[in-house]
Amino acid sequence: MIKVQNLTKYYSDKLAISDLNFQINKGEVVGLLGLNGSGKTTTIRILSGFLIPNEGEVWIDELNSFSDPIEIKRKVGYLPETPPLYEDFTVSDYLEFVAHLKSVSDVESEIKRVCEKTNLLEVKERYISQLSLGFRKRVGIAQAILGSPKIVIMDEPISGLDPRQIVEIRHLIKGLAMEHTVLLSSHILSEVHLVCDRFLFLHEGKLVYDFSRIQLEQEMQKISELQIGLRGNSKQDCKSFLEELSDDVGIKILEESNNYYLFSVRPEDMDSYRDKLLLNLTGKSFKLELLKKEDLTLEQFFINRI
Repeated sequence: MIKVQNLTKYYSDKLAISDLNFQINKGEVVGLLGLNGSGKTTTIRILSGFLIPNEGEVWIDELNSFSDPIEIKRKVGYLPETPPLYEDFTVSDYLEFVAHLKSVSDVESEIKRVCEKTNLLEVKERYISQLSLGFRKRVGIAQAILGSPKIVIMDEPISGLDPRQIVEIRHLIKGLAMEHTVLLSSHILSEVHLVCDRFLFLHEGKLVYDFSRIQLEQEMQKISELQIGLRGNSKQDCKSFLEELSDDVGIKILEESNNYYLFSVRPEDMDSYRDKLLLNLTGKSFKLELLKKEDLTLEQFFINRI
């Protein structure tokens, strides 16, 4: 559905993205992730036809986006980070305007469809200038899916939203996945983790990871921590006890106060280590006060890996 080959883009002498290669299949919901300045927006703009790269090619639905730009634009719905809205239009007037630009045949029924899809019916006749940021994002998504494009590309669709609005947009994006191939970029990694089934990580303009949801969860599992809180007379006695249970557990002290010591442990096999810990506590001169598995967030995983 989307194929990117050797994509490179400079702004003057500044390298924005370098030799990107990836493929997105029909029906996937893919997150393009990375810190600010990693090249996400540049990549999104090239895929949407807004920018031309210095090197490389983009294929969308087996068409070359540079030799067939008009046809490509019919297949792609695009939501930039700041939706291109006209504030003196009502929602209905704006969507009608966009529908005519896209040569939509049955404008009235299509506007009704996208308003239902994005929960805009209640504000359909309001001026865009009167809408909250959350509703403006919805209008931006509505214009992106007018005409039922095969691919929907969204740049930072949840940036600037409050927690309730983020949840609403998250559910909306999940709903789009049933009918469109979706690519979205965001620096809010935890939210994208809840929506996407594949993750492309950019860092300094380069693709550093390409994980399915299962692969990502397996990788995150490898660096999950087991947190153990022990109360005893000596930190060293507690630490030595934990080390004796396994040859290489990677023990770190997280906290110590009033003879209480909180350790984080990264054993190869967390379940077996936990079982050994519980079996060997009898007769020891300290007390177990905390035992829990601490999964890393997507942000922690990414920062640990770059």
